[in-house]
Amino acid sequence: MRHRQERPLTHDPKAVLEEAAARRLVFTATAGRTGTAYVTELFKELRDTLATHEPEPNFVHVMRRAQEHAPVAVDFLLRHKLPWIVAQPQSAYVELSHLACKGFLEPMLTLGLRPGLLVLRRAPRDIARSLLERKTVPGRTSGGWMYLLQPGDPNTLPFPGHAGASDYQLCFWYALEIERRQARYAQLFTRAGCPVAAATAAELNDYDTWVRAVDTLGLMDRLDPTTMPERHRAHTERAWNKNPDALPATLDYDKQEDAVWRQVLPWEPFLGAELAAHYGR
Repeated sequence: MRHRQERPLTHDPKAVLEEAAARRLVFTATAGRTGTAYVTELFKELRDTLATHEPEPNFVHVMRRAQEHAPVAVDFLLRHKLPWIVAQPQSAYVELSHLACKGFLEPMLTLGLRPGLLVLRRAPRDIARSLLERKTVPGRTSGGWMYLLQPGDPNTLPFPGHAGASDYQLCFWYALEIERRQARYAQLFTRAGCPVAAATAAELNDYDTWVRAVDTLGLMDRLDPTTMPERHRAHTERAWNKNPDALPATLDYDKQEDAVWRQVLPWEPFLGAELAAHYGR
């Protein structure tokens, strides 16, 4: 079979949107440190599908500015991200970047696109620990500033007194904010008629769960049932994107998290119960 070639970029907004609407698009609502590298490899096994992690043109280049100025996100989509996507030869595009849910999903819907949404979850404590191990702290480290939401950003979960919070507490707050967004985006995309699948990477280790997610996202016709079970098993048995360092065992997670909960629960009184339903704690 002949492979289709990448086409020249077009920057005509109408043509770009028409072509993008004809593709099967999937983006994620996730915090990062949630298994995105692993899940990207699973999607790469689908036929006629380009699965990417954090590709160029990368949302990170405008994410900070997009928090204060929503038109920045629209401009980035129309001038950079979507022209690049429609220039690719594959008819399905899946991006596992955790940056999409930081100001870019609403503009996609406003522009008339109806992408699928994968809500990729992980327990907030596990996310916060992983971020702290990588020294990626919201608003305090260069990586945290570039890649993460931070208290005080528009439309984020209020965190009074965050200036005096520990690094771990800021990472935990960020994980809670993404959980809050995931619930909101799942509702928003469902109302817009978009397919929505939700799982943790650990749940996607189960082959049947993975197949159900693919089916929900409208990509089942791209899955080869003769080769996918073995390829899925091979990816699942690998260790993906592990952190080089571990946190000290002396950190009192319960005490630190309780202090965050006391500050945020007045704004999201049901969030704790929702997390318990998802993760059992």
